[in-house]
Amino acid sequence: MICRCTFRPPPPAEGHRWGTVGTGRYSRGMGFFVVTRINGPNYDHSRQRREQDAWPEHAAFMDRLLHDGFVIMGGPLDDGQQVLLIVAADDEEEVEARLAGDPWEAVGILRTRGMQRWDVWLDSRAAVASRGG
Repeated sequence: MICRCTFRPPPPAEGHRWGTVGTGRYSRGMGFFVVTRINGPNYDHSRQRREQDAWPEHAAFMDRLLHDGFVIMGGPLDDGQQVLLIVAADDEEEVEARLAGDPWEAVGILRTRGMQRWDVWLDSRAAVASRGG
């Protein structure tokens, strides 16, 4: 299943502004997931991340997920061992299925360590977009 969604938050509850938690209701709809991926057994620690085997294929795959609206943001953490992704999906099965196509997963350079559903209550992107910035 390919997610062709774009994030459009619901309007703020009456009397509340974007960027405030307040007491409004939050709908669950399409969910966000925080995904932690770690270097796999074939990650070559003598080379930088962008110098790993199959980098162009992995980068193209991730660019497609970003373009499709599945990946909201992502990148390596400072420890050099982990990558953090924020993704939009209906459920964990969709996350697993979409990431299973990563060329780095197939060759053991990167693998998913874990994921958690994330209920986003604060999101400045809507406020910035409404201000034209």
